[in-house]
Amino acid sequence: MSMRVWAAAAVAGLSPVCLGDLLTQVDTFDTDTMNWDSSFGTSTTNWIATGGPGGDGDAFMKIGTNGASSGAGSRLGAWNQAQWQGDYIALGITAFQVDIAGFEGPGAELRMMFLSNLGSVFTTIESVSIPTDGVWRTYTFHIAGSDLVLLSGLQQYDEAFTDVGRVFIRHQPGDPAGFGGAPAYDGWIGVDNIRVIVPGTGVLPVIGCGLGVMARRRRSAA
Repeated sequence: MSMRVWAAAAVAGLSPVCLGDLLTQVDTFDTDTMNWDSSFGTSTTNWIATGGPGGDGDAFMKIGTNGASSGAGSRLGAWNQAQWQGDYIALGITAFQVDIAGFEGPGAELRMMFLSNLGSVFTTIESVSIPTDGVWRTYTFHIAGSDLVLLSGLQQYDEAFTDVGRVFIRHQPGDPAGFGGAPAYDGWIGVDNIRVIVPGTGVLPVIGCGLGVMARRRRSAA
């Protein structure tokens, strides 16, 4: 590990260690949408080469809709079943942090939803409000057991989150609802730097420990 990584960790008061894939994963969208797809045909995901939270040259993922009042392409959301599968309980993961900006349409109310590999569906109880002002901010989606509600399936949190199979980010205002509960949305948002956090560990997630390459962190906002 490079001295620069150790120095950055020391300044932050953290211990740089090599962690599991989920803990070191940061979706930066540098070259593509990194396996994020439209939410079962309800929206579109696109790679945008510049204008992310880092400014010129910083790529991000666009999630948008076709502006229709119903049907395919009308609801805002995206999902991933590649790099975010795993045992969240064993790793102590209790939150996601995501950099998001609203660019067009009314303010979005985003929730994260999780599908276990045995078919249980959970969503965050509280939504996160995204203003349409083009400003990038860092948002936290809390996903401890007390932060989620079971929408369908037979598993409880402690079982379902040992085998998460698919992760969703979607506009779903009002009371927590399942796949059919998201309304139409006319607009689009930008998403960047998707990562998980494990509070209270004093651990600094590092990508490629053998290479000494530290995950890029964008500026955070309260």
